[in-house]
Amino acid sequence: MTEAAHFVAGAAICRHVRCKPLGLALAFASHFALDAIPHFEHPRVLGLASWTPVVLVSWLATVIVGAALWQGFRGERESDPWTRVYLVLGGVLGGLPDQLKWWLGRPSLAWEANKEAHWWGPGYREITHESGVALPLAIGMAALELAVIALGLWLLFRAPRRVPQPPDALA
Repeated sequence: MTEAAHFVAGAAICRHVRCKPLGLALAFASHFALDAIPHFEHPRVLGLASWTPVVLVSWLATVIVGAALWQGFRGERESDPWTRVYLVLGGVLGGLPDQLKWWLGRPSLAWEANKEAHWWGPGYREITHESGVALPLAIGMAALELAVIALGLWLLFRAPRRVPQPPDALA
């Protein structure tokens, strides 16, 4: 999946898990679950020779989603000014396994685990070499990834966003 999908899923998980450390751990783990779903962004399927356009578009989408998240939760939970930071951190952790390889310049343990999540990879590579299959397959998988992003955004921004406060027992 693209970084935008991982970011949205990680932030949405953090949005709905009350225990912050658990939310962050689940955001990180969501990366592997999402990568177990076949997805489309391999440059060959898109008719590209390089990963650069795919990575740039993905990061642009991630920055846009992050900015929307930051603005959308402005003033959220006035008693907890760190909500936006927590949600963005959840999004970053959602995409971290892919990024570690780029930042470290070598595969990490998370990268090795991530490769295992792509169980569908060998069959996918075979079918994308067949003429007439690659583009429809890419379109179908793009629609699936967009559905994941749309669901994550809905979970992030759906109302009500405020946590109800318990009534004061002495009032």
